[in-house]
Amino acid sequence: MIRVKASRPELVPDLAKKLENTIGIETVRYGQGTVEKLLQTADWVERAGVIGLIGISVAAVFLISTSIRLTVYSRREEITIMRLVGATNWYIRWPFLVEGIFIGLFGSLLACAILYFGYLQLAKYLTLNLTFIPLLTDQQVLLTMGGNILAYGSGLGLIGSFLSVFRYLRV
Repeated sequence: MIRVKASRPELVPDLAKKLENTIGIETVRYGQGTVEKLLQTADWVERAGVIGLIGISVAAVFLISTSIRLTVYSRREEITIMRLVGATNWYIRWPFLVEGIFIGLFGSLLACAILYFGYLQLAKYLTLNLTFIPLLTDQQVLLTMGGNILAYGSGLGLIGSFLSVFRYLRV
């Protein structure tokens, strides 16, 4: 018996066909049907994740925009005074943009913490019960992903505050 491992899971059926046609090989067992179903499920989960990410991103931008708009409304007298004393448009806008970045950063920091500790618990469970599934345990990769989430959240905060400031703060 010889074990062969494909570099990518989607290549398994093609690899099995090539091996079946090789002289000297009687049978090839690779979980036919199961591999295809697993790949279809993984593809579906990836697409659902992208759609979910887009939906959550739109909701986050909307919530941050609404929050900044309320802040602009509550500080309208201060804004009027700043205009009267000659403040530039960007001088008035910057605090709101920074606030949006901080809102996005805080939200993504909270999400990172929940995801990290949730992943640790899930990894413990899966390593005990499903030993054939390799899990990502490299802390550097997890930290990089966390940094990307923080940057994405800050960017969403900036977009939300930018939309709100330029829409509702007609300077």
